[in-house]
Amino acid sequence: MEPMKKLPSIPLIITLLFIWTNPRAQDLSLTNYGIEECLQYAVEHNQNLLNSNLDIQKAGAQIGEIRASGLPQIDGKFFLNYNFELRKSLLPASTFAPPGDTTVPSDAEVQLAFGTKYDGDAFFQASQLLFDGSYFVALQASRTYRDLSSKEYIKTRIDVVDAIYRAYYLVLINREKLKALDSNIERLENLLKETEAMQEAGFAEKIDVSRIKVNYNNLVASKMVNQRALAISEQLLKFQMGMPVSNEINITGQLDGVEEILKESPQTSGFSPEQRIEYSILQTGEGLQELDIKNVKMQYYPNLYAIGRYGWNTMTNSTDEIFDFDDRWLNYGFVGLQLSIPIFDGMRRHYKIQQSKIELSKIKNQFDMLENSINTEIQSSNDALLASLDQLDVQKQNMELAKEVFDITRTKFQEGVGSNIDLINADDSYVSAQATYYDALYNAIVAKITLEKSLGHLDYNN
Repeated sequence: MEPMKKLPSIPLIITLLFIWTNPRAQDLSLTNYGIEECLQYAVEHNQNLLNSNLDIQKAGAQIGEIRASGLPQIDGKFFLNYNFELRKSLLPASTFAPPGDTTVPSDAEVQLAFGTKYDGDAFFQASQLLFDGSYFVALQASRTYRDLSSKEYIKTRIDVVDAIYRAYYLVLINREKLKALDSNIERLENLLKETEAMQEAGFAEKIDVSRIKVNYNNLVASKMVNQRALAISEQLLKFQMGMPVSNEINITGQLDGVEEILKESPQTSGFSPEQRIEYSILQTGEGLQELDIKNVKMQYYPNLYAIGRYGWNTMTNSTDEIFDFDDRWLNYGFVGLQLSIPIFDGMRRHYKIQQSKIELSKIKNQFDMLENSINTEIQSSNDALLASLDQLDVQKQNMELAKEVFDITRTKFQEGVGSNIDLINADDSYVSAQATYYDALYNAIVAKITLEKSLGHLDYNN
């Protein structure tokens, strides 16, 4: 792989991710994926990211919905009624008595029905908002909510990137484990052949061959287990990417140079909690809560609408005349203003404001808690990385020592001065040390990724 120069302006984890991948060796038509291709695919296909992006689009549509409420509202209505029982009114009977007639009691009343059997009304009505303080606050809040949705998308993207990093390098680690097992199987297979030849020559016993064969069979069984682990880790990666698990995928990349990069100090200078997307989300939430208080306060102000109507109405006692639009339907129209003035609501708005202010105070308290949480996370992540690197150094030394012990023990056995049991034990120790080393390497990679995430460096912008 062609070496890549370190880019100081890029966070270390990004350098870590790209240095192990040779883009020129990849052919996407052959489903070859390095870390860059995995991240790009996830941005376009991960279901959580797709849903988060839809939330942004939904927030944009909400802005349009609120804006539309401030535009002219026009609708048409049609009413046709059959008055099977006409409304009646009670009138003094003296009203209908002849002048001078004193025979009608003063308290007598007459029932009179007004109206016709059928009546109808058809009209177009329009209204235009002239002033409503809540409208402008709601419009501002909807735009802030869209900003919040965009920040939530970034947070989701960071979480997805984190998951893909872990899954991607788990694939590489499992692949290296499998390569080491293949090498160990080949090495033990050669040793088995050599021991069988020594047995035929009388320099080894059958039990020596059997012991080596037992170890050989165990390694073959371990290889099958690791092959399944590799397949599962590839399926996990495809799941995190949003790729159907049935798709074929070939992961490219190397672990060369990873230890040196892991040991480089993270870029912590100038860090502040404001760099974390969680802090920005909380700031936006604070702004939304302030707008909620402002919105309730604006409801104390009057709202003013311009209204207008133009229509036709009819009244008749005959069904034949209901649809006589030329003569029976009479037109009318009006324009005017509608002013609504809130006077007293039983202190409902007052208590609603008090609740919103309490929520705002809770958000302000969350800032201190978030800052402490971030600082604690950074400290613990850094400590975990240092501990992982120490463990990695120890396990690497153990692996090298185990390899050295095995080589010496093998030489002694071949020269007839060493025991077969010592050789088997040395082989077991070497194989175990290899597995432990790769586990320690993966733990260190995860610790590095966690630290970079806690510092706000972990993201992907395609």
